[in-house]
Amino acid sequence: MQDRQAQSTALAELLHLPTRPVAAKLVPPGEELPARVRRPSRILRHRVTICQAITMSRRYGWRLGLRKDDVCCPVALIAYGWLEELPDITEVEEVMVASGYAQNRPAARKQIEAIPRLAAGECDALLLSPLELTVWEPDVVVIYANPAQVMRLVHAATYHEGQPLECSFGARAASCAEGIIRTYRTGEPQVVLPGGGDRIFAMTQDHELCFTVPASDLDRILEGLRLSGREVGLAYPIPVYQIFEPRFPLTYKPLTDTML
Repeated sequence: MQDRQAQSTALAELLHLPTRPVAAKLVPPGEELPARVRRPSRILRHRVTICQAITMSRRYGWRLGLRKDDVCCPVALIAYGWLEELPDITEVEEVMVASGYAQNRPAARKQIEAIPRLAAGECDALLLSPLELTVWEPDVVVIYANPAQVMRLVHAATYHEGQPLECSFGARAASCAEGIIRTYRTGEPQVVLPGGGDRIFAMTQDHELCFTVPASDLDRILEGLRLSGREVGLAYPIPVYQIFEPRFPLTYKPLTDTML
C-alpha cells in the first residue's frame, strides 16, 4: 500500500493547498466499513449531502462512511444507485423545469442523462477520509484548489503522455458524481466545476475548483508537479516576472529628469 501521509505532505508542499486532499472509496456490497469511521446519521443525528461530507473531511479531518440512510440529496441517491425504486424520469424532468434548471423537459432530460451514475447494487457505501489518515486503499483522491493550483495539476496530469484532459461540465451533482463517479468510471483525472449544492450546502468558496484523480495515479501526478515547467521556474505559488524597468507617468518627468 502506498504511503498516503507522504503523498498528502507532498501535495501540501507542492501546491500549498488550503484544505486537506480527501481519499474516496466506493465500498462494494458485503464489505464492512473500517473501524473509527463516523456515520453522519449517528454522530450528527441527521442526514447530509455527499458534498457536505467532503467538506467535513477536508476541513475537519473526519473519516466518514456514508450509506444511503446517511444521505439526504435525491440526486446523489440516484447517482450512487441507492434507491430501491427510481423515480420516473418524467417526474425528475418536471422538478428540473419547475426549479428553473432547464427551459423545458427535453433540456432537463439531457441534463439528467449527463450525470454519471453507478448501477444499483454496485456501491454499498462511500468512504471519505483525509488522505494522510487513510489506512485503506482508496479509489479516487479529491482535491479542492484555486484555478492556478488546478492549472498546475493539469500540467502534472498531462506531463507524461501529453494527452489533454477531457472533462464535461454540468455543475450539477458535481463533486459526488462528475468528480468521484466519473473518475472511478473512466480512470482519468477530472477538473470539476463545483455546483449549487457544493456552494450552498458544502460552503465551497467562490474561488475553489475541484480536481479528482484515480488514487493509483497520484504518484504520477506528484512527479508531474515536480517536473513540469521546472526548467523555466514554473511552480506554485506562481512566480511573477520582475526583470523589467517600469515606466512612470509623464507628470513625473520633471522630477525624474533631475534625479536619474
